[in-house]
Amino acid sequence: MADSDSSVRQQLSELIFEYGAMLDDRRMEQWLRLFAEELSYRVIMRNNLDRGEPFYLINENRIRLTQRVQAYREQSGEPSLHLMTNLIVAADDREQVKAGAAALILRNGRIAFAGRYQFDCVKLGEHWKIQELLLSLEGESTPEIITTPV
Repeated sequence: MADSDSSVRQQLSELIFEYGAMLDDRRMEQWLRLFAEELSYRVIMRNNLDRGEPFYLINENRIRLTQRVQAYREQSGEPSLHLMTNLIVAADDREQVKAGAAALILRNGRIAFAGRYQFDCVKLGEHWKIQELLLSLEGESTPEIITTPV
């Protein structure tokens, strides 16, 4: 593996782990800065994804995601813990990278969501930004309304 590939993998790993840590610490303004200006933030049930059915639980752009963050800040909110594992980084080139991670998201010490993140990231200046995020949730039933960022 080339040193540059190793560096990209390290940078993307840090970005993804920061993603979860910022949500857990409720550093929402910093979390929003992890995203590119033009973004897609989607959450779907895995069975819908596997069948090619675009029934998204969340399908947001920058404006709507910012509104979600503002609403979340006004709530007391349950504490969360994002456990990210099985990280895979596939460098398309030096400017765009795809990455994935399995995740458990706990709220109040209980598993709220289990799924897999897919990140499409772009290099903007010195920093990697998330341009597209897709979280596919495991399970047979749709969870209740998701009001907080996941």
